[in-house]
Amino acid sequence: MKTKIFIVAATIVMLAVLSTSVQAQSSEIPTIKILPSNQPGLLKILYVHDTDQSVEVKFFNDEGLIGYDKVEGGTFSKGFLKRYDVSRINSERFRIEITDENRSIRYSVIGADDNTTFKCVYERTTYLQPIVTASN
Repeated sequence: MKTKIFIVAATIVMLAVLSTSVQAQSSEIPTIKILPSNQPGLLKILYVHDTDQSVEVKFFNDEGLIGYDKVEGGTFSKGFLKRYDVSRINSERFRIEITDENRSIRYSVIGADDNTTFKCVYERTTYLQPIVTASN
């Protein structure tokens, strides 16, 4: 009898831990996304933050920076959706980094042989908050 109670209690604890880790993973989904386009060679960047600061969009390949765009702050109130023609990028793989005053989000982009269709894979988010120290 005690063994059955112990097994049931251990199962409940494990389920609680697993549900907590699933919730933590879902909070990692970025609110800055790269979307496909109906037109070949185009990618759309969806930025859904309210900011009056500029947003930088950078394109990198293995050799370094290959493209740059700065969306001026104050030109969007609740975010923006902007198209980029990436059909002329001669790399099969490249990265897109979107940076605002609080975060930098990076995607890896893998192009098809014809350079008109792409697969975008979220890599990481880096938060750019200033370091706060406590004085005791």
